[in-house]
Amino acid sequence: MISQQIDAVMQDIGANAIKIGLLHTKEAILAICKAIDKYHLQNIVVDPVMVSTSGHILMQEDAIETLKKELLPRARIITPNIPEAEHISALKISCVDNLTEVAKELAMTYSTSVLAKGGHLQNKLVCDVLYSAEHSQISNFCHPLVRTKNTHGTGCTLSSAIASFLSQGFELVGAVNAAEKYIFHAILKGKEYSIGHGHGPVCHFWNDF
Repeated sequence: MISQQIDAVMQDIGANAIKIGLLHTKEAILAICKAIDKYHLQNIVVDPVMVSTSGHILMQEDAIETLKKELLPRARIITPNIPEAEHISALKISCVDNLTEVAKELAMTYSTSVLAKGGHLQNKLVCDVLYSAEHSQISNFCHPLVRTKNTHGTGCTLSSAIASFLSQGFELVGAVNAAEKYIFHAILKGKEYSIGHGHGPVCHFWNDF
């Protein structure tokens, strides 16, 4: 079904960028890798969602290995948060310097650029670290910590924004910079939302107001 959905879109509309999120099974990952090769897809942004907010692993064990072996090397950029970066690298992250080291390590291992997200450090200044494999360059993107419960989907939104800017022709660092500014304001503008119980969403349409 996944393969047929991709075929339907690619044979009709096409795509300038692809954002990939949670993939639960090995079979799903292999189907997507096959499609990437079949259609020579570019600007692949992989958000390697594998650990829930409560710390539970969301992927089957063989799926994690397939993700690392098959999908990550096909990506132009991956965007792990700290628990995901630790799980993939088997390294511990407790500060921004560790974040930089792990971003570079993952980039070297999987031949892809890495945006390692530092929100879990809960510092007053939140820093995400980009290691661009295309330029062998480190860039830090920092903004004040916004105290809010409305953080549901921030990582998904950020990776989707990166893909959106890449599809418009932005170079990699510029796409990440624009996406970082977008998600910061989306969190800031949505911090007072009161929608149901638990974690609410960010304000995705803040720029239209």
